Amino acid sequence: MKKIVFALFAFLAVQLSMAQDKQNTAALQPKEIAATEMEALLKVVKLDDNLKTSFTQLFIMRAEQVQSATDESTKKAIYERYGSKLLSGLNDEQRQALKANTELYQKLIFYKG
Repeated sequence: MKKIVFALFAFLAVQLSMAQDKQNTAALQPKEIAATEMEALLKVVKLDDNLKTSFTQLFIMRAEQVQSATDESTKKAIYERYGSKLLSGLNDEQRQALKANTELYQKLIFYKG
């Protein structure tokens, strides 16, 4: 009987540990996405520190909202909203540099399910 209780306890402990690990990775994922997107943007467009901070926050918020969205149309709307915010934060020269890199432009502005 003690072995059964011990086995049940060990099983529950492992399940709890796995659930916590899953929550920790989900919490980090938007920051990782934002860091990757910011790194790609900085290769194409020069930004001052203020814009770097603002766009990083923008990318984090977008990633969090996209993760919590339930359907594709909502995710597309989120990308369009944040894409227009991103473009409005850039000056004409920066915007043209981003648009010249069509692959990055598509990735940052439009949702690809």
